Amino acid sequence: MRGRRSSTQLWLVGAFLFLIGASGSSTFSRSQATALFPFSAGGKYGYIDATGRERIPPTYDWASEFHEGAAIVGYRRGENWRMGYINPLGRELTRDRFDYAAPFSNGRALVGVVEAANAHHMKYGYIDLNGKLVIPLQFYKAESFSESKAAVANEYGNWGYVDKSGKRLIEPQFFQAGPFSDGLALVADQAGRYGFIDTTGAIRIELQFNGGTRFSESRAAVVSDANKVGYIDQTGHWKIPAIYEAGLPFSEGLTAVKEKGRWRYINPDGTPAFSQTFDQARSFRNGLAAVKLDKEWGFITPAGDWKIPPQFAAANPFDAALTRVVDGVYGRHQYVDRQGKIIRPFKGTPALAPANVSTTLLEAAGIGFGADGGGWELTDIKLESEPANAVVYLIPRRQWETIPELANNDQALAPFKFEGGNTPASGKVLQKVYYALFEYKGKRLPLKVDVFAGKANVYKIVFPAP
Repeated sequence: MRGRRSSTQLWLVGAFLFLIGASGSSTFSRSQATALFPFSAGGKYGYIDATGRERIPPTYDWASEFHEGAAIVGYRRGENWRMGYINPLGRELTRDRFDYAAPFSNGRALVGVVEAANAHHMKYGYIDLNGKLVIPLQFYKAESFSESKAAVANEYGNWGYVDKSGKRLIEPQFFQAGPFSDGLALVADQAGRYGFIDTTGAIRIELQFNGGTRFSESRAAVVSDANKVGYIDQTGHWKIPAIYEAGLPFSEGLTAVKEKGRWRYINPDGTPAFSQTFDQARSFRNGLAAVKLDKEWGFITPAGDWKIPPQFAAANPFDAALTRVVDGVYGRHQYVDRQGKIIRPFKGTPALAPANVSTTLLEAAGIGFGADGGGWELTDIKLESEPANAVVYLIPRRQWETIPELANNDQALAPFKFEGGNTPASGKVLQKVYYALFEYKGKRLPLKVDVFAGKANVYKIVFPAP
């Protein structure tokens, strides 16, 4: 398989993984009323709108989100993939197919084609929104445009920058180079020291750090010699001391940092935004942030209040009216709105993104900043009762303990009805602790259920004789 050339660079520094692509904090400029979302049905991908209505039939082997009015679609041929682009009407921007494709940014999309003379090497160039190759396939490595500039590398692995016409702006000279943001770009030398340059290529902040992120909201996270993360301003002065294990770029006035294994949100001056801490945390998008607590993802407001309580096995940011999540019982991909309402479940298991496409979509291996850590493998479960034919509701422990009077609330219980049917009932669910609520002839009895791999996971309840 050919290597992936992502337009979102991941720079690994010791134990720290930092996301520094423009896609890490950008929000869609498209109208939410006309936004389209990729969905999977029967092994193919199509698009729905924010109401869940199908707009483009599922005919593609894979499909990405729309960026700047265009989306990447994939065509699989055996073990190989070829990538193209469509507009919101489902029409192809170009009939050309590429071995690598990235989302549009600043009116350009990074594309790559394997060299005819060497199947292990790829050349990169850029197309415009008409599908025209406006910058020829000539670069040995390249990144997406940001602030009308793109980092590109020559055959010697040296990075420089070009403008949207392909004209050289900054000569190749850096060992690594990130996107421009707030007029500065993170670069590194061969010794692994990081700093920032301006749009002329001049060093604005000396190459002195062990790693870092792009600037966002006048702050950049950088790694000190002690391998701790802090934040500097555009003059290179420390604004938040380097005391954290990891950190995200600022977004919507807050950022998430990791301290003593826990994630919290802080203000631009370094003070805590609120007291709650999390297992994992993402940047705020459109007023909500995805956070993980006790192996389940939910969404909070900037005040730290729950907007959608923890219940998902994985979750993407709210870049638009809907976001993609993995439900917390059966591990299914689905779209939910900002109230947590299911808008459209996927049918079948969606295909993972091809290795030669850059995407921000949810993937099985993890989402967003760093790895999710898994924890959502499916395991067999069997639920029995005496007498048989009892209705079963399978409720994750958190919802059982936090939804008031759940056992007596028919409306609230309805979404938890076990898909395996009446007892004896069986199926596959995520590994976690549940409460199974058995109902027989008007009586309801709960049973705590610990579902884990390596054991039978057979549970039975006996209703007392009348």
